[in-house]
Amino acid sequence: KVAANNSTEAVLEIDKASGNILSGRGTGTVTLDIRPSKDQFSINGDYNINSGNCHISVLGIASKDFEIQNGSSIIFRGDVMESTVDINALYTAKTSLERLIANKNAVTSRRTVECGINISDKLSNPKLAFSINVPDLDPTVKSQVESALSTDDKVQKQFLALLLTGSFIPTEQSGVEF
Repeated sequence: KVAANNSTEAVLEIDKASGNILSGRGTGTVTLDIRPSKDQFSINGDYNINSGNCHISVLGIASKDFEIQNGSSIIFRGDVMESTVDINALYTAKTSLERLIANKNAVTSRRTVECGINISDKLSNPKLAFSINVPDLDPTVKSQVESALSTDDKVQKQFLALLLTGSFIPTEQSGVEF
């Protein structure tokens, strides 16, 4: 048994080929059953992540480091790939809202944009959910941003654009044409 505390770091290779790696510090009790002669490795227990990093490769083009949020967790049940994860992580970018909305007063400066990812379910077949948050906006601009990101499809496209290019891609609402 391993009693993990905040000085214990867990590293989990999610996908070795693409370089997706999760590392976190947290608490929990984990039992390891290692038998090299039988080529057996089993891990059981709950690990609550307080802080950490999730290195994610996007389409093999760009790699970004996401900060794992407190409250994320991994539940180990034998085979590592059958572990259940609930990971919330943020990547922060600075960009203009110009391509996202048509509000010249709101888009003149670069803003902090939080790109959130939730990784859940079995590690062997994780479910991904994306979010985009622009903190500290006045109510009118916030409403315009929410409208431009009103569907999961719109959020996913803008999320990928932010990770790959560092900026939003033009929307119908922005009035920007290429």
